[in-house]
Amino acid sequence: MEEHNNQDIGYKKPPKKSQFKKGASGNPKGRPKGSTHPDQILSKFLDERVTIREGNNFKEVTKLEAIIMQRINKAMKGGYKESNAIINSAKMLNKKTDKTEIIIRHISPDGTTRTYGDDNET
Repeated sequence: MEEHNNQDIGYKKPPKKSQFKKGASGNPKGRPKGSTHPDQILSKFLDERVTIREGNNFKEVTKLEAIIMQRINKAMKGGYKESNAIINSAKMLNKKTDKTEIIIRHISPDGTTRTYGDDNET
């Protein structure tokens, strides 16, 4: 075995020869230029503009806006998953912006009422 000159070696105490030298980085080359974070890639695609049709009118919106509009339209048609997704998103926004709480009441064709958004879902 190798002699370690009376150094403490063990958990969180690596041998001196394998430690970084003072002033030297563990990543000397750094992040390569041109590399992008996945958030930047997603943001780039969601900011692209698309043309949608509302009734007889055409409108240009971002892909993110189009996705949100689709989810809201599905929620308004009674989609439970979409309703919950929209409510949860609105609650997250409310926490960030201190806006009032959003409550959606859905009345089904058979007359039953369901409320989404308040803390006591019925």
